Amino acid sequence: MGRTSGGGQPFVVPKWPAATDGYASEAVEAVVDLAFNEFDLHSVIARVDARNAGSMKLAERIGMRSEPHLIQNHWHKGDWSDEWDTPS
Repeated sequence: MGRTSGGGQPFVVPKWPAATDGYASEAVEAVVDLAFNEFDLHSVIARVDARNAGSMKLAERIGMRSEPHLIQNHWHKGDWSDEWDTPS
């Protein structure tokens, strides 16, 4: 696998009570670092439920950018939800 092999979506960050303590940022930064430096991926995509402002802020805080806004493309918790792709 190398930079020409495309991107990866190696993780999902669950919601937990200590979400504001910085653990999520540290964990996501470590996984992104691993993806680029150990697996030599070209990009990493965080697909985020558009209703989850905290996850969007986390993705932006670690340097990801918002690209496509996917409209009602994912069935989640009994409802269709929008998602954002946030590549790094």
